Parts: sequence; structure tokens; C-alpha cells
Amino acid sequence: MEYFIYALKSLKYTSNQAMYITPIVCIFIDIVTGLIKSIFVNKNFKSSIMRKGLGKKYSEVAALFTCGLLSYLMGIDNTLLNASSMLIVLMEVLSMLENWCDMGLPVPKAVSKYIRDIHHSIDNVTTEELEEELIKYGKHKQR
Repeated sequence: MEYFIYALKSLKYTSNQAMYITPIVCIFIDIVTGLIKSIFVNKNFKSSIMRKGLGKKYSEVAALFTCGLLSYLMGIDNTLLNASSMLIVLMEVLSMLENWCDMGLPVPKAVSKYIRDIHHSIDNVTTEELEEELIKYGKHKQR
């Protein structure tokens, strides 16, 4: 986790627009690959599942813009926006790779072996685990 936090701090976008455009493009590509997978590969397209997934994507975009607004209103640099943008891109790339594996597209075996485990662990992080990490790095007060 320490390496992840260090890597996240060191990554920078080339412009403010890229902090918004990159995750939105990744979300769009993930939606398309998910639709292709459900319609043509699994042959079980369900609008209820699609609505749930689109709700999650909408929440990601809302969180991205909220981080940008908070950064602007508080007069701080774009660290919060940068971190949220990078996290969304990471989640979407993992989801795209997972879809590609399910569609039978060529993905390096070294990558495909770990995709499901990584994606599963990111999706299932609990609030308590995040709080423990923040306390560990002195960014949060204990209750």
C-alpha cells in the first residue's frame, strides 16, 4: 500500500482537462466492452444490470467533479482531483482488461492471471481498512 500511495503522489497529468477527460474516456470504453461482453459473449443482456452499472459510472463521474470543485473552492492544488482521477482510471482499466479476458481477446497471461484478484480486492475495500491506512499515515484521527 505504501508503494501505491507513493506512486499516486508522483503521477501527474499534463493538464487540468486531462484529469477529467482521461477517466471519462476510460469509463466510456469500459461501458462499451461490458455491453459487447454481455450481448455477444455471455448472451444475457439485462437492463437491470446495465442500470446498476451505469449508476456506478455516474457516481464515479460525480465524485471526480466533486473532487475538482472541492480543490477549486478550497484553493488547493489538484492533488485530490489527481488522486481520484488516477483511481478511477485504474479501476476502469482493470475492468476493461477483465472484460477483454472474458471476450477471449489476447491478454498477456501474466496480466490475466492477476486481473480478477486485483479488481476484486479494490472493489471490496472496507471503510475500516481505509481508515486504518489513513491512521497509519497520520492523515486521519482515530474515533
